[in-house]
Amino acid sequence: MRFIQSFNQFELDRIVYATSPTKKHAKRLETQLLNDKIVADPFDAPVVIPPVNSGVDTYADLINMSCMIDGISEQDQAKLVERYDEDFHIDFERIVKEAGHFYPKQWLEELIDESSDIILHIKYKFNRPRPYQLAPVLGVELRYDDTNTAKTPSFPSGHSAQATLIAYVLSELYPELRQELYQVADQVAYSRYIGGLHFSTDLEYGRIIGDWLGERTRLKGLKETIVEQNQTIAGKFIKPNNLPNPTQVGQGEDARLLKIRQYKATMQDYKEYWDDRINQNRS
Repeated sequence: MRFIQSFNQFELDRIVYATSPTKKHAKRLETQLLNDKIVADPFDAPVVIPPVNSGVDTYADLINMSCMIDGISEQDQAKLVERYDEDFHIDFERIVKEAGHFYPKQWLEELIDESSDIILHIKYKFNRPRPYQLAPVLGVELRYDDTNTAKTPSFPSGHSAQATLIAYVLSELYPELRQELYQVADQVAYSRYIGGLHFSTDLEYGRIIGDWLGERTRLKGLKETIVEQNQTIAGKFIKPNNLPNPTQVGQGEDARLLKIRQYKATMQDYKEYWDDRINQNRS
């Protein structure tokens, strides 16, 4: 038996993010993947089929998204998107440093750059339109934050995938922080939903892709670096300060400051600590 679909539904389901990739995206899609930190083929990625444009699930998702956005001010919406828009290290770094651990920011930035090309391949396999593209066609009023980081197909969410990837990697290094790290990844994903930039299913698939990428990330070299950093201050191997009056935790002191005081830290170490504390209080 043939499935009969109305012409309107047929036309609706043919709507895609773009009829062809931009020149910049086309060049990236043609470039061989680096496979330095991540050994993954986008064509081997786990497949989840997104809801069709004409489906009830898509419409309900848009209605729910619109209602949630209408419940906050335009300024609050912009702040939520801006916090994680171009750099979502801030809360991951805070959690790791407050626990007294080393945060491998440069390594993670390189990891994110490498993952973006893999994710771009997956995005164009589905070429799903963004919520703000479908909403007016379906008669849904949707206020969205127009950002340059939402200029690719919608499925999966790159922010959700990359935040999950960071949470995965950091959880491998610091297992005791796993729950907090994945909560941050969820916050990053939520900022894209409340911004009107992604469907909820984009976020869910992003989490799947993020964990998939994490499983294929080479961590051996990073783990060795972490071991070295845990024994150093300012890049030099040193021993704890066992002189008289050993350091004890004072009121309001966190693990990072305690570690700095326990070792023969430089003025730069203290400066970076207090700069982070001041920036944290401001945010």
